[in-house]
Amino acid sequence: MSRFITAFDYDPTIHKGEISELESETVQGQSLTVTEVLTRFSRGTLPNIQFPTYYDEIEDFDADDPTLRPDFDLSDTDNIQEYIDYLTVKKEEIQTDSPESGTAVLDDQTTPQAEGA
Repeated sequence: MSRFITAFDYDPTIHKGEISELESETVQGQSLTVTEVLTRFSRGTLPNIQFPTYYDEIEDFDADDPTLRPDFDLSDTDNIQEYIDYLTVKKEEIQTDSPESGTAVLDDQTTPQAEGA
């Protein structure tokens, strides 16, 4: 049975810790020590060290707001509105063509941009 390691019986010569074999993600010349971070924070001169996080698999698409992305441009709102209008029309067409079939799926392959609209 193994013992728990506490702050009182920790020996750094015995417990080497974890060694990362992954490539370092530190940007050359932009790393700060803990002392530098605390000093700059207390002076109010700490640069923004938080990077935006992007997830590959968003489970809740309602939370995905494209206007909050850094590469979002105001001209993109027209494209988004065109796509919403297109999906609305397609949905109405499907509902009027087959009212008894509730399992119709929208064709996402054909978009207003692909049709040349």
